[in-house]
Order: sequence, then structure tokens, then C-alpha cells
Amino acid sequence: MKYCKTDLKQATKEELNQQVKEIRMALSELNMVHRALQTHLSVVYKEIHIKNTSSDENGDVEDELKTDEANITDHALIRYLERVKGHKFDNERNEIKNIVRTAVKYGAPFVVSNKFRYVIRDNSVITVLDKRYRFNAFNNLDSDENEI
Repeated sequence: MKYCKTDLKQATKEELNQQVKEIRMALSELNMVHRALQTHLSVVYKEIHIKNTSSDENGDVEDELKTDEANITDHALIRYLERVKGHKFDNERNEIKNIVRTAVKYGAPFVVSNKFRYVIRDNSVITVLDKRYRFNAFNNLDSDENEI
């Protein structure tokens, strides 16, 4: 890949800026794949749970797959709190900004504060992880809770 140039000291500023753009684009694509895989993984875990709790010993769980209960995403919950309940989140945003200010200034990928990891991409906090989560050697998110 072009952005994996080995001798960065000899690259021009324009070449370095181009590499930054290419890396960010690749990361964006990987993040989309990651989100899709996380969603699919959640569905698979739900199916495993249904099969594990099924009372039918023949493995027929079609009736249990049909449900009238809605799944509420975190995004929908936040919008509900903002738009229906009128919650402003300004205090929470400012609190997070204060926690990550120095990390953002120096381009750090994350900051740990009070046992929480604030993950930063492109000067934006993209998630806050608690102690259950960690990054593996490939900088992928792992959770001890997702083991079958």
C-alpha cells in the first residue's frame, strides 16, 4: 500500500499529507467493516442464547425467533433522551472534553482516566471503554464477556 512508505524522513510534506489521507480512508473503511462484524456478532450471540435456552430438544427454535419485543439501539436511546426528554448532554460533553484535552493536543489515540479508556480518532472521542475491554496486539477491540 502506498501509505506504508518506509522512509518517511525523505518524504515531502505533500506526500506525508497524502499518506495521512490514505491511512484515514483505510481506517474509516476498517471501522465500517468492524461495526458490521460487531452487529453480526451480536445477532449470532442472540441466536446462541436462544438455542441454549430452547425447551425444544429437537432444536426447533423458529417460534422463539419470532418476537414482538423491539431492540433499542444506543443511538436511538440518545436521540430519545435529547429530543423527547429534552436532555442536553452539554455538561457530559464538556466533562469528556476536559478529560481528553491534552491527549487530543498531542495526537494520542486514547487516554485512560478513572479506569475508563477514551478512544480518540481524528480529534473525536469515538467511544469510552470500561475495564472489561482491551486492545489486542492488532489494536482490535476485545471483550472478555463475548466468549461462548
